Amino acid sequence: MTTRDDPLLRLLHKHYGHRWSIRRTKSLWIATARDPDADHAPTVIHDSIEAFVHDLENPPARAGRPSRPHPSST
Repeated sequence: MTTRDDPLLRLLHKHYGHRWSIRRTKSLWIATARDPDADHAPTVIHDSIEAFVHDLENPPARAGRPSRPHPSST
């Protein structure tokens, strides 16, 4: 579904697009953090728009370390 076809998706892009890449399927809302080193979960997925927006505002904790290694500081 494109933002042109979905006014709610367009609104979410406008409000959260600087932090999240947002898309949806027929039954799911999906957001991926634009910052791969963010200290919160890199992906949020919900079937409820209310729960989805809540997690965009208050992302759950990251379950593990970022997937790419950081350069050594030595």
